[in-house]
Amino acid sequence: MSASENTQTYFDLISPYCVRGWCAIPSRPDTRVQIELLNKTGKVLASCVSDMFRQDLLNAGIGNGDGKYAFELKGDFRNVNRIRVVVPVEIPMPNFASLEIHEEDSLFWNFYFSCQGNLDGGLKAAAMYADDGMNSANMLRTLCQDILHIKKRNLSLLEFNSGFGKVTCGLDKSVFSVTASDIQAPAMEFIQNKLGVDTYLAPMDASQFNPGKTFDIVFALSAFAHFDKSAFDKWLKALYNCVSSDGYFIFTTHGAVSNESMRYELKNGFMYKENEAPVTGREKKAMSDFGASVATKEYVEAACKRVLNTAPLISKEGYWWKHQDLYIIKKSGT
Repeated sequence: MSASENTQTYFDLISPYCVRGWCAIPSRPDTRVQIELLNKTGKVLASCVSDMFRQDLLNAGIGNGDGKYAFELKGDFRNVNRIRVVVPVEIPMPNFASLEIHEEDSLFWNFYFSCQGNLDGGLKAAAMYADDGMNSANMLRTLCQDILHIKKRNLSLLEFNSGFGKVTCGLDKSVFSVTASDIQAPAMEFIQNKLGVDTYLAPMDASQFNPGKTFDIVFALSAFAHFDKSAFDKWLKALYNCVSSDGYFIFTTHGAVSNESMRYELKNGFMYKENEAPVTGREKKAMSDFGASVATKEYVEAACKRVLNTAPLISKEGYWWKHQDLYIIKKSGT
């Protein structure tokens, strides 16, 4: 943050267990900033990005209204000694060979702020972003070729919850014929125009999901980590219906390993929590706007039996990113 650049920071609430308010930069009102809570030794106790929508900010002409932040600390906010605002410097969006990054890609910004939000951090974040996407793309290829032993080439693949293409751009086009799908229209436009990949804009209502064909592989990375019980069942059915005969439905969830850090109090093997500040005043932009859920292996297997009348061929706890659970369902030919 430059010496001449000031922020506007306002606190709506400061209590022992919750801090919320809004923060904006008058000279750059559309810029995301990171808010950090520190103790006396300088240790960061919690952090978040001021990117939640507030209608009153939009009405006041403060950027696009995305300036709200909120903390819920597992502990006591009375340990907080100071609050720090981290403002990214203006940098060109990195472009590594075939890697393209959209300015609204929240996954990139998560890496960016974890790397201190400066020029060097921005370059490091882009490299981490690319590596993470490539790792997931390679994991999917390994699953198909070495675990499932699929011999067919040019597998038709529906990548659901693709976002702005972090994994998409790393998928081996000699193995997969990819169609990316997400609820974000800008993401679909970006993937089609910049990455040259076919897209299908997903509706918010799972019952309206219809990409017009079936696929050898339907891959939903992390999508089911953001659904409540009702949406979980509906999207389970909708995506399974898009699998071709003898094809595979591959998806991940937050499970027991994820919950070691999330610490949700599960009821009958499941718990869903809305975002601490639900999205209002605009349509939900991404799966993460829906909140987060945890589902035990037993819950997911029972849901597959109840909704799909089948069981996962493979289930592995803590498989993706060393914490999300992996499920693979084969759709038997008729």
